[in-house]
Amino acid sequence: MRLLLQTSSRTKLFSYLLTLFILFIPNKNSGQTVQGDIIGIGVSHTIQSAILNEERTIWVHVPETRSDSNEAFPVVYLLDGDSHFTSVVGTIQELSARGNSILPKMIVVGILNTDRLRDLTPKHGNSENGPNTSGGGEAFMDFIQKELISFVGKTYKTKPYRLYIGHSLGGLTVINTMLKRPELFNSYIALDPSLWWSDSVMLEEVKMILNNKNLSNETLFVGIANSMPSGVTLATVEQDTSKQTQHIRDILEFTNKVVPHSSSQIKFNSNYYPNESHGSLPLIATYDALRFIFSWYNLNQNIISLIINPNVTASTVIKTLKNHYEIVSYKMNYTILPPESLVNQFGYACLRRKLYDKAEAFFKLNVKNYPNNSNVYDSLGDYYAEVNEKDKAVSMYQKALKTGKGNNYSRNKLNTLLLKEERSH
Repeated sequence: MRLLLQTSSRTKLFSYLLTLFILFIPNKNSGQTVQGDIIGIGVSHTIQSAILNEERTIWVHVPETRSDSNEAFPVVYLLDGDSHFTSVVGTIQELSARGNSILPKMIVVGILNTDRLRDLTPKHGNSENGPNTSGGGEAFMDFIQKELISFVGKTYKTKPYRLYIGHSLGGLTVINTMLKRPELFNSYIALDPSLWWSDSVMLEEVKMILNNKNLSNETLFVGIANSMPSGVTLATVEQDTSKQTQHIRDILEFTNKVVPHSSSQIKFNSNYYPNESHGSLPLIATYDALRFIFSWYNLNQNIISLIINPNVTASTVIKTLKNHYEIVSYKMNYTILPPESLVNQFGYACLRRKLYDKAEAFFKLNVKNYPNNSNVYDSLGDYYAEVNEKDKAVSMYQKALKTGKGNNYSRNKLNTLLLKEERSH
């Protein structure tokens, strides 16, 4: 286990409302991996790359699941993994767990560097860069496509949706991959990309390629740091011709002119961060990029008002929930069911408010969608126990014990319920 920090991100209104809504609902999911005083968020793998003729190290974070879960996840591939792994994992965890459904839960694969300049540059540097090993971007793309993605798919339970994140030269690599092999990833995040590299050769390529490819299935977000020297502003930087401003001028040309005016049909957004430097940009820009890319993933805030409105039927609420995840499934290009943990929380929230028809509907929806998960039977058992249908509660607790690896909390509830029945006789 390595890299043991987590970071938090800004909270949005829906997260806050949902947290209030489900407050004090017991969470039966296990927490982070804990060993003594260590909280682990990832594991390390070493891969022997035949393409690069060297060993490569990756750090992998997998979302927490129950022991009987067979859940698979989309995958984030992160360049400069040793620098950004903890922040990206923390951001995704914050937005996909503990009542948040802003993002899907995702595996994060942090790719560590051996020869960064070689791997993250598509062309050899010019004479001003001095002697170096640059220009190995094509071989690095081969490694990603033919070795790394295959290794991750064989080692972990993955879904076909993939996202690529890179900063600086990593951002340059992300854009290069999007142009040359767009089928590798569904979404791309380029953070202050070094488009200036090798006399801005990539920027010139972009102008041609984007008008000759249909990228309507891809999404790109570009974060732009304030790298301008004192006295230069966004209003004046495009007229500046100094080397000091080449970095931001190339990015601004790419984001303001080249991509928007292309015929690629790519889903695109960018944001300039006046208070962030090249080094401080990745944390906040990654957050914004994820919110943009998955803007359609989050449940509409109106669902909470529908759930707690006694005049809205359970069937209406369930239909609304299903319709939302049908849209999400279309966007992700594979079937996504309403998450068991979120539906479970809705069920308990309704149970506490004595909205019994809705609580039953939520718990039964989970039984239908996740029949191999012991917890869904336990939760339905809690509903039956609450409405005094004791025989059905006993049946559900017994079913929970027989499903997967079972669980101790179902056994304790079952024993307590049976003991009460004996005493009543």
